[in-house]
Amino acid sequence: RQQSRSRASARAALSMCGFMNYTPELDYGSLPTLQIGHMDMVCPHCLAVRFPGERPGICCEKGKIKLAPIPARHEPSQDAPVPHYG
Repeated sequence: RQQSRSRASARAALSMCGFMNYTPELDYGSLPTLQIGHMDMVCPHCLAVRFPGERPGICCEKGKIKLAPIPARHEPSQDAPVPHYG
């Protein structure tokens, strides 16, 4: 019963915040239910940036998970053939 009330309350808050019905005239940034802070917490292990309310270590499990670096993106060559459709 408590869980049901909690879910109903959450749905009402989301509806009030425009989740279901977006109203462009409303300043959503001023609503306290949408204030999650700045994404300025840095993981000392992987340097991922997170919000203050997020669990520390959620990105790499405090250094236990190591991902391969993302390869550098190469710009397309000026000499590369351009596909033509049609």
